[in-house]
Amino acid sequence: MSTSFHSRVVGQREARARLSDAVRSGRVAHAYLFSGPRGVGKTALALEFAALLLCEREGAEPCGECVNCPASLALRHPDLHLIYPLPSKKAGSTEDDEREFAAVIATQNAALAKDPYTFLRPAKAKDVRISLVRGLIHHASMKPYQARRKVLIVLQADAMNTQAQNALLKALEEPPSNAYFLLTTENEGGLLQTIRSRCQRVRLAPLSSEEVADALVKSGVAGPQAELAAAMSGGSLSHARELSRDNLEDLQRRVIAFLRAAAVCDPVELRKVTATLLDSDQMPEQTALEFIGLLLRDVALSRIARNAARHPVTFRGFEDRIDAILLAYPEADFDAAARAVDVSADYLARGYTRDFVMFALAIRLHEALGPRTKSSTKQTRLDHA
Repeated sequence: MSTSFHSRVVGQREARARLSDAVRSGRVAHAYLFSGPRGVGKTALALEFAALLLCEREGAEPCGECVNCPASLALRHPDLHLIYPLPSKKAGSTEDDEREFAAVIATQNAALAKDPYTFLRPAKAKDVRISLVRGLIHHASMKPYQARRKVLIVLQADAMNTQAQNALLKALEEPPSNAYFLLTTENEGGLLQTIRSRCQRVRLAPLSSEEVADALVKSGVAGPQAELAAAMSGGSLSHARELSRDNLEDLQRRVIAFLRAAAVCDPVELRKVTATLLDSDQMPEQTALEFIGLLLRDVALSRIARNAARHPVTFRGFEDRIDAILLAYPEADFDAAARAVDVSADYLARGYTRDFVMFALAIRLHEALGPRTKSSTKQTRLDHA
């Protein structure tokens, strides 16, 4: 294994091994479709595989040392071509896409080369236009300039319209012997079934919390912040990075305040804490629900471990407030509370307004928590929660 190559792919060991085996055994398919949720490494893996296909040594990973590796890893190799959604062309424009958006493409490619997990669709970009696809097919038809192969990549391939997909389909049906197509998508259903059937599928699963947290720590995020962001991320490194930039401790306090208001079902207080929780769009509704679910999980686990060693909680530093909730609501049904959060997430996905969803959730949490204890000591502890 070369000491000059450092993989930027987080996790996904099984997929990486499968692709490496295909290269070493000489059984590389002419088209691959990398699919999976946002932020799990589709782009990172596709770019690394492209570098491996162009590498002179054809080992388990790009050697990082041959004449092809530095150029392909920097996305400057003459036999590596990639396309992705670009902004709409200006009215009356006669220039082709690559000339018109040369600066956008150069900036985006540089960002991709530096960190494939930060790839963002350029502002106002809507689709991968057919002119880009035709250009890619033209490159595929030409002989390799420097390497033994040519690699053609379509990022966010589901953003191609039907006309563009049909144009690409013809190239996939009869690919040149030395041309290899790599497509990425979060939405396989957005691609023609005929395109999917002509690609080897590489489905990437969400990353583990441990993999996400480790990647965040390596990038300089503090341990506790990294662990919380990882737990919230749903296995998406991109989402975890976004979360890790926030003041998560303050967001945790907002979540606790919401649960406290929901427990007593005070409509005036609920309106205040809901507005604070979602203040200035710092916390999207779905993220707020994820936080609430994590808090309920911590409380439920703390109840189970009450007579044993405390289970590590996600809301670190708030253990006293978790204990206060347990003391104040000894009959709470946390399974019902968790189901209420899931129902609320479904309401949001179906287009209900956030105020309706959050107030409906508060009522369900009030019912799930049950009666509050009469103890004045316990009441005081909850007031501090």
